[in-house]
Amino acid sequence: MRDEQTEAEQRRDAVLERVGQELLAGRSPRQAQLADGIYRRLKDGARVEDVRNLIDDLSRVATDDFRRRAREGK
Repeated sequence: MRDEQTEAEQRRDAVLERVGQELLAGRSPRQAQLADGIYRRLKDGARVEDVRNLIDDLSRVATDDFRRRAREGK
């Protein structure tokens, strides 16, 4: 197993980290509520299939929020 990442892998990891931070910083209260519900249910033992509807809702809300912010120029 290799210990060193290639330059491309390092860039990808940096981008993923930045995007993740931006997503967390820009979440709406509804996104936070849905994410918390998903987390709590998974922590309590639910499987991903059990929360698929919440994941789908979170995806829709995040997409709608992104589109709204883009229209508003934010």
